[in-house]
Amino acid sequence: MVCQYVKQSLAAEGLTAECGVYLGVTSWFICENSDGRQHFGFDSFSGLSKPGSHDGDYWTLGDLSVAASIATGRLARFPNATLLDGWIPDRFAEVSDQSFSFVHIDVDLYRPTLDSLEFFYPRLVPGGVIVLDDYGFVTCPGARKAADGYMASRQEMILHLPTGQGVIVRQPA
Repeated sequence: MVCQYVKQSLAAEGLTAECGVYLGVTSWFICENSDGRQHFGFDSFSGLSKPGSHDGDYWTLGDLSVAASIATGRLARFPNATLLDGWIPDRFAEVSDQSFSFVHIDVDLYRPTLDSLEFFYPRLVPGGVIVLDDYGFVTCPGARKAADGYMASRQEMILHLPTGQGVIVRQPA
């Protein structure tokens, strides 16, 4: 599914990004299908931040911690891939002058989902795609709440896929 949306987004100009890289598998799929576009991956590799009141009780601080070297190794054959190690949104400023055609948001919790949407949605070009990995999962109620709240005043709707993801396709202004 991610590969298909990456391919669809190639009709638009812009870079690709992933928020929540973890093992680097989805970033690998993005890079493999994006015709050499520059890709930025954002992750603390220290696991999840502390869940807030919107996030339920499934996740705890530090869940999904992984060595950054795993993702770095997986993406080594893609010279266009850059991993930015740090908490979301701390490293976003480094790409604030860029526009994006595809963004994958997989951060499980309310606050980093909202931070990711607040940063990337304004930089998403018309025809660009945001995939919200955690949108339909009962373990990630905060991610859905953040997405629904952020998109409530925008013209695009979130498509809720049967696989659990949510998809936003940026429309012209």
